[in-house]
Amino acid sequence: MNPPETVPAVSSSPSDRVAAIEKPLLVPVLAALATVYTVLESMLGPAVPLIESSLHTTTAAGTWVFTGLTLAGIVSTPLVTRLADVRNKRSLLLAVWTIATVGVLVGSVAPDIQTLAVGQVLQGVGLTTIPLSIAIFRESLPDERLKRANGVIIGATSVGSAIGFLLAGPVTDSWDFRWLYRLPLIVLVVLLLAAFKVVPSIPARRREPVDVAGAALLGVSLTTLLVGLTLAPTHGWTSALFVLCAAAAAVLFAAFVGWERRTAHPLVDLRLGGRVVLTVCAISFAVGWANMTLFVAVPLIAEVPKATGYGLGGTATLAGWLLLPMGALGAVAAGVTHHVRRTVGARGTMIASGLLLLGSMLVLTLSLALPALIVVTVMMGAGLGLGLTEALNLLAEHVPGDRVASASGLVFMVRNTGSTFGAQVGGSILASSLLVGLPIASRHGMEIMSAVALAVAAVAALGAVTLPRARRG
Repeated sequence: MNPPETVPAVSSSPSDRVAAIEKPLLVPVLAALATVYTVLESMLGPAVPLIESSLHTTTAAGTWVFTGLTLAGIVSTPLVTRLADVRNKRSLLLAVWTIATVGVLVGSVAPDIQTLAVGQVLQGVGLTTIPLSIAIFRESLPDERLKRANGVIIGATSVGSAIGFLLAGPVTDSWDFRWLYRLPLIVLVVLLLAAFKVVPSIPARRREPVDVAGAALLGVSLTTLLVGLTLAPTHGWTSALFVLCAAAAAVLFAAFVGWERRTAHPLVDLRLGGRVVLTVCAISFAVGWANMTLFVAVPLIAEVPKATGYGLGGTATLAGWLLLPMGALGAVAAGVTHHVRRTVGARGTMIASGLLLLGSMLVLTLSLALPALIVVTVMMGAGLGLGLTEALNLLAEHVPGDRVASASGLVFMVRNTGSTFGAQVGGSILASSLLVGLPIASRHGMEIMSAVALAVAAVAALGAVTLPRARRG
């Protein structure tokens, strides 16, 4: 019999936490916020062509509907989550959601693409919701509820994605695109008021200066990289503009790493959590890439004509139904992660997640038929739910309580960066393999994009194997 597995976990005993009166509605309200925000995000995907035609703008300008949101989210995440380590988490959550709600309000009345892009930037700050929620759970929930709450918040985002894709078609078929913002806005205002009531005050254990210089270096380096990724499909991956952006981003990021190693109060403590945090970040990058590949591939396959040889000739509504299993299985898998962990341990759970992601991309590479797409979305959903939930559990064990927010923020920042890479690289591959005489990607292009995502997903599977053995339960 093998000896019991052990882990050098950071203590998460109640005495290690800020005393707070647990409120029964805390987890449901924060999960509802995450759900509605994800619904809003996922509804925009199928609506981009409608937005471009309604606002009389170009495809290049329309990409900023997503780029502005992603850019704001990636840049703001490390700063907001570090502030959560050294300031009152409740006040910060309410401030973040006030800004995001204003962004949704701007989008609901936007008369042009420039105004809409500003609203998206403000809304992007809401991408910090999950790491902030995880930090609040870590400080205010008992041990037996903490891991379940992590599963609930990840499951909520999976459900939100599924609902968003299902609603996008009917809403855009019946109303102006601004209703994609107006409907969630009504719910967000109610939830913001509920959060004001149910989220407990959680003061920081110690107040430290915030690394403004590090935030500036990281923000400028990420912005430069994302602008380069956005321009690459149009100007080319070997163009002087992209090479310049990539080189500048690399130099700035190297300067950021050097600064973080020297400063007394780093924005991102690169030594925090050791190999576990670094491995979880690598897996999160691969997860983001593979997930975004599916978001690009499935609507395209569903909506292009059958004459292409792989398209299903459907609508955005069909795409939503095809993506529904991913959201549903993600929610189920997130909810049962703690049971899986008791059976196979934390490392085994992460390996299972990596294998599911790898299998999903393998099936997509081999077949674009309808039955294969269903298998792909089921496997991807299960892999995402298990992997992200267990990643958060590992952080809670290996990171001190006063650093959970920034560590979680780092993981989600890396995941969003992986999503951006997946979207831009995939889009570039598809744009370079169009059918003769048609602005539609060929089957060969779809297969190449899936094969690249398969290689990246292999990183998640291999990374999980390198994790140290962790205790069960």
